[in-house]
Amino acid sequence: MHGGLKLYIIKSIKKLIKKVDQNFLNSSLKNLLLKSKYYFSPPKLYGIKLDITGHCNIDCQFCSLKEWYHNPGFISFDTIKRLRPDLENLTSLALSLNCEPLLHPELFQIIQYVKGINPNLEVFLTTNGILLNKNMVDLLLKSGLDKIFISIDSIKEEKFNRIRKGADFNTIINNLKTLIKERNNSKSNLREIGVITVSSKENVNELIQIYSTLQKIGIDCYIINGLEPYSEYYSTQILYGKEPDEKYVNIFNQIREFITRDKLNFRIADLKFKPVKNCYLSWVIIDWQGNVSPCTYLSYKRKFYFLNKENFFHPQIYLGNINKNTLKKIWNSKDAFNLKYKLAKGDLPEFCKHCLKNVI
Repeated sequence: MHGGLKLYIIKSIKKLIKKVDQNFLNSSLKNLLLKSKYYFSPPKLYGIKLDITGHCNIDCQFCSLKEWYHNPGFISFDTIKRLRPDLENLTSLALSLNCEPLLHPELFQIIQYVKGINPNLEVFLTTNGILLNKNMVDLLLKSGLDKIFISIDSIKEEKFNRIRKGADFNTIINNLKTLIKERNNSKSNLREIGVITVSSKENVNELIQIYSTLQKIGIDCYIINGLEPYSEYYSTQILYGKEPDEKYVNIFNQIREFITRDKLNFRIADLKFKPVKNCYLSWVIIDWQGNVSPCTYLSYKRKFYFLNKENFFHPQIYLGNINKNTLKKIWNSKDAFNLKYKLAKGDLPEFCKHCLKNVI
């Protein structure tokens, strides 16, 4: 080999080795700093999604509860009291996740208890609205609840009652009107009444009409979520994808314009799927038995269909139980620390690589 060429190759290899070493050093140093930060200054726990009941009074077609969630029951007041030291430092508390919160016989006492501990705590819940009659409304307005969201996926009675089997469209709309009227005529702490719509191919063409109707009723907030694909059929009804249909994008953009014009609060899920690169946990999920999970999708095991093609399982992951340990100790435990650190640096478990959080 020619001497000049040999020297050039050797120099090139040395430069490459130096570059590789520097990249490795940068990566190692970055990971060390991140780990030190998590060890000496653990991420603050921002909020709790507390599933106060394991019951629901309707059978939504797209829901995974009926097939996969076999865990009925109600959280006890003793379990709620176990959270007392943590409630003082929390920012938000959701009293619902997978099931129907208005079924809990001590709901109002729970709200009053947590607000008594931390008056600045933002307490909210999501309901299907069936039980939201005048008596329920009066109790909620006196409880100290900050926000309430009602699920409405169509303003066509037949379609609504088919999607949310066991519900009654006219009853829920009348309950919503009563809630808004009574709130407006009171000095209640309830500052936001919102509606959540699960978007799909079944209702995409009426989304603008749904919003327009609800805005005229007097809601404060409108949320459009993507469909969680927990059945083979509903995996074909999702609107989002790697390259979403331009028609859907235009509809969502129009709704954003209308909501901005009307000055309502809103959240609209993305239509373009973006793979999760890392995740910074700041909430925990607690079921009615006190089991603590790191994420909504990991609160109970069920099958889901990823982007209309493959089917996977959301595993059930528990970090601990608040009836056996304090939430602070669970949040700062070795298992929780390792999980938070790995997620933050992008070392995702296989099941997290199919997370749909930006489109749900």
